[in-house]
Amino acid sequence: MTSSILIGLIQGVVEWIPVSSEGILVILFDCCTEIGFSEGIAIALLLHFGTGVASTMYFSKDIIEILKVRDWTTGSQKNLLSAIIISSFFTGIIGIPIYLAMTSIPEHLGKYLMILIGILIIITGLVQIRQVSKVGRSIDDIKVFEMSLLGIVQGFSILPGLSRSALTLSFLIGREVKVEDALKLSYLISIPVSFGGGLLGLFALGVFSLELSHIVGIFTAFLAGIITIGFLMRLLKNIPMGMVALATGVLVIGSSFL
Repeated sequence: MTSSILIGLIQGVVEWIPVSSEGILVILFDCCTEIGFSEGIAIALLLHFGTGVASTMYFSKDIIEILKVRDWTTGSQKNLLSAIIISSFFTGIIGIPIYLAMTSIPEHLGKYLMILIGILIIITGLVQIRQVSKVGRSIDDIKVFEMSLLGIVQGFSILPGLSRSALTLSFLIGREVKVEDALKLSYLISIPVSFGGGLLGLFALGVFSLELSHIVGIFTAFLAGIITIGFLMRLLKNIPMGMVALATGVLVIGSSFL
């Protein structure tokens, strides 16, 4: 039960910063438990139910404002809703096949999978270091093609080691979207993806195979998420997470040879 609380805490905290929570959990399972790669991915995804609920509660005012709009043909709320729907669709198109391919890899290739995760974490770090903060465009200015690309970029975060927030924020800021708008959109589009990832994990583990430890992990992820989301979203603006990701990736690759 203690391990369930620990992994829930990790998911609830790391989900909001540009470091892959899924990658960290898979590393933890590999190093400290008997859980295999495929099961570890499924549990990591299942925990997204908790942070999905936390995101929904944190952004409840924005969600209510979207739902209150009567005219969906114009205005920023219409564009925001379009971005959420379109990006989520393309995330599913990209993410689900990648997930199925990952879970079909034989367990004995775990060492090489850990090396791959380390490389992906380093790529995340490099993306963040190269990220250039530009201002000017708002959510209203984002085109359908960019919404589609945003969903594709987010879809690749199903790979353990690639941070969803790092990829989406880097893409949006690279498209000259204002930082505050990029943060808002990045986390709003994470809500349907979190619930979708949770469902993938649930189906992979088996609906009737859900254990008390899984429920404890989800609930802990929710509690940790709702407590830390606001603070960490403000904090990440001032921390060089790219360097943190680079160091983490190097350690992961090194540990795979031990």
